Amino acid sequence: MTADGESVALRRRAFDLLRVLLEQAPALVGRDQILDQVWGHDALTPNVLPQTISEIRHALGDSAQSPRLIETLHRRGYRILVPVERVADAPRAAVLPAEEVPSVAAEMSPAASGSTAAVVDNGGRWRWPLAAAALLLLLALLAAWAWRTPAPSPTPPTAVSASARPSIALMIQSDPQAPAWLSGAGSELLAVALGGDDQVRLLRGDGRSDVPPVGDARWQSWLREVLGADYALTGLWRLENGQPQLSWSLLRLADSQVTHSGRAGDEDLGAVSRHVADDLRRHLQLVAVDAAQLAGLPRERGARDAYYRGLAALADGRSGAAVTELESAAADAGAGARVHLALARAWRAAGHVGKARQQFEAILGGRHGLTAVEQLRLEAELARANNRPADAAASLLALHRMVADDVEVAYDLVDAQIQARQAGAAETVLRGLDTLSSEGSRDPRWHLAQAQLAIMQFKLDEAAAATARAQALAERYGLDELAAQAQLVGVAVDRRRNDPQAAGQRLQQLLAGNLTPAQRVRSLLQQGNLLRDTGDFDGAEQAIEQAIALAGDLGNEAQQMLAHVELHTVKSLRSHSDQTLADLEALEPRIAVLEDAGLLARYFNTLGVQATLNKEIDKAEAYLRRAAAEARKAGQIDNEAGVYNNLGNVLFRNGRTDAAVNAWEQALRVFNEVDNGLGAAITLSNLGGVAVSSGDLVLASEQFQQALDRFIELDSGQHMARTRYDLAQVAERQGRLAAAAGLYRLALDAQREAAGDRALHSAAALARVQLAMAQLDDARAVLDGVAAQLASSSDAGTQARIHAAAGHIALLAGDPQAARSAFDQARSLRETARGAADKVAYSDLDLLRVDLAEARPAGQIRARAESLYRQFVRDSDVHGQLMAVLVQARALLAAERPQRAAPLLDKAETLLAAWPDAALAYELGRLRILADAPLESPGRVRLQELAGQAEAEGFQVLALRSRLDADPADAAALAQVASLGLSGLRAAP
Repeated sequence: MTADGESVALRRRAFDLLRVLLEQAPALVGRDQILDQVWGHDALTPNVLPQTISEIRHALGDSAQSPRLIETLHRRGYRILVPVERVADAPRAAVLPAEEVPSVAAEMSPAASGSTAAVVDNGGRWRWPLAAAALLLLLALLAAWAWRTPAPSPTPPTAVSASARPSIALMIQSDPQAPAWLSGAGSELLAVALGGDDQVRLLRGDGRSDVPPVGDARWQSWLREVLGADYALTGLWRLENGQPQLSWSLLRLADSQVTHSGRAGDEDLGAVSRHVADDLRRHLQLVAVDAAQLAGLPRERGARDAYYRGLAALADGRSGAAVTELESAAADAGAGARVHLALARAWRAAGHVGKARQQFEAILGGRHGLTAVEQLRLEAELARANNRPADAAASLLALHRMVADDVEVAYDLVDAQIQARQAGAAETVLRGLDTLSSEGSRDPRWHLAQAQLAIMQFKLDEAAAATARAQALAERYGLDELAAQAQLVGVAVDRRRNDPQAAGQRLQQLLAGNLTPAQRVRSLLQQGNLLRDTGDFDGAEQAIEQAIALAGDLGNEAQQMLAHVELHTVKSLRSHSDQTLADLEALEPRIAVLEDAGLLARYFNTLGVQATLNKEIDKAEAYLRRAAAEARKAGQIDNEAGVYNNLGNVLFRNGRTDAAVNAWEQALRVFNEVDNGLGAAITLSNLGGVAVSSGDLVLASEQFQQALDRFIELDSGQHMARTRYDLAQVAERQGRLAAAAGLYRLALDAQREAAGDRALHSAAALARVQLAMAQLDDARAVLDGVAAQLASSSDAGTQARIHAAAGHIALLAGDPQAARSAFDQARSLRETARGAADKVAYSDLDLLRVDLAEARPAGQIRARAESLYRQFVRDSDVHGQLMAVLVQARALLAAERPQRAAPLLDKAETLLAAWPDAALAYELGRLRILADAPLESPGRVRLQELAGQAEAEGFQVLALRSRLDADPADAAALAQVASLGLSGLRAAP
């Protein structure tokens, strides 16, 4: 389109809208008709219409206040005011010039006088605005328009209230032909020049996660309705004859009017940014920017260009490239605070916390004329580099009070408060941010913060709901990066719910989508950890290796080292070899040089766990103590307590029970101090386990119950299941079989749908209790109910539990051959199972019970049981020792040598004091009676009394066995044995 020989640039949608009006002229064209014909389904908000009308008016010199060309009829539509003549063809000169300026989201990028227009299609591909054939309708209106009259004066400056500063969203893009660094560096400098003195509140939309892409029509609604922006600054960076150029327009979002526009160019990028900022400040009637705002840039041209490239690399997440460029720029004699600040941020992004800390401290300690706002921002960054989230929160709180209208500062503050576990303070700030109800905030970041708070308090249903709201809002506004962030939080919720299938599906969706490189690294690491936990070691290694490569490409050494640690963890789980541990230890110099205490804490904790798996207990303890020290240094109090939990486990395995209890009690104090209910509950469970091992079942029951109460309060399903299992074990040993069966059943029901083999543990334990209660059919049904889990299990030790339970059912049912087969299978599995070799002896004891049932030579049975007893002594396994002694005594009684059995029963009584167990106590009592007076009347009476006591507590099998011991011809007992299918129950020992 031309006028007086000059090109007039319009975007495609603007031109299409003008064409519709001209084709219908002089008729009124309704709003809905225009939206349908010009945008179709692409118009996500009706505001695109007045916005595009404003663009046309601005290009043609018309005015909404005094229209000469296009009239607005409120709520009805638009019409052309001048005569229109239609001609058959259009001269070729009418083709728009092949130049481009940016299109903003609703395809609205008002072109300034003398600037040109570009179009971005829905796929984000740049193309020429129009082909010549699209202009077959040349509009004779051009001849009638007042192009020959002097151009109207620019829109008068907008007055700004002294009590409120204007907020401007930067939506500036880059010409595809321009160098990659131009947009990032130029917009960064423009942000400093325009907002450095805080007269203007800037919202960064040029590639940041909080504003949709410019080709998306949802951006205007997001900026105006959610972020409260007054203006959007759109434009295009380009390079012409080696000089940076910026064509720009200022859109007032309240009425979609372009209030100002211009074009600036200079060989120095900083000069271009200053020129645009000065022009905008004059238009907005703001105080002129201090020239020192952009002072301190490198003097030498090469160093200055390196600074610009470094800024762009930092904005793109390429921290390694950013460090390289910014180090070069910082070496220039003229490099000031801004260059060194950018370098500090680059070092931090690359994971070199120590070097970042040095830079931050040098800037704060120097005389750089920082404003109060800049000082507080820098203090917060230094605190984060020093792993002091509470200090960061304090600086950001002071900053928040100074710039209460800055939403970005508020969300930074909430993030720091969550990291510092200041839940109440974070909730207060969020209430201030939310203008609606807790369900109604339109900012997805608000809901993400709520989700993080809920996760911290282990309110997983609330976290899941908040995450879903955040994702829906992010997708509604086209915020891809925030939508991905919400998905990552959702993965964390799924994993805490022990739902690996849901977590895996989320991660697959994420990795198939459009992620930032940093998000892709995080997602790959999460996928690797998930696959590791579900036993897919090949898939885990593949995902983590991809994360290592991508983190290396970005130059993020901290993420790369973290990924290496995770990779070695997978390899160690494959094989607890000395070489695997040595390879992990070899990473220490590369990790230590980063001076990241948080990463070091995680590294040493991993080393401690791996050394424990390798049974190098002393080394494990040393590593875990280093991990606790680093976690304390990093200010990660929760992690420090978690390390103490691991340390307690190591000390306990090393037989240092008192030291283990001290470690766990220290962890419990810390968890209680920071109100970490989940950590405290887990620690109480550990302390309950110690009480069990020391034989204090009453204390164990109390501590497990306290833990369970906390898990119920937190609605932590799998932790509840595991603790109910622990409580059931205590109840079983106390002789409360009905309570034990109920708890095992609850645990099994919760674990049945979850991944892993915990359901098999609960099923085997429940079957054991049901057998003691003479419920053979119920026990069989329980084992049948976990057949699918058994078939899919990859843990041989867990599979052995089920086969052993099946063997006991067969033995009691009178099928010793089936019992032997099941026990043999369990033994073979335990021989091959990792960490289950010490359980092989229990299978050998089971096989000796089959030998007793088949009346095999008692002497051989006793000798083999004695050998197993010595093995249990070497392993410090009191429970195993007790069971082996009882089998020896049964063999001697079967050989009719009660006098020799008596000393063994005395030994069993001593062992029982250290390992209290009601079932074994009844068995010991029965054997003691048989050894003292097997066929005499007093013995029979005592056996009947024992049977009555056992039956009262639910030990039905032991009660029936005792009655048959007292009287093998007891008709009632025999009938009951037959009805219950207990044909394997024998009167003999």
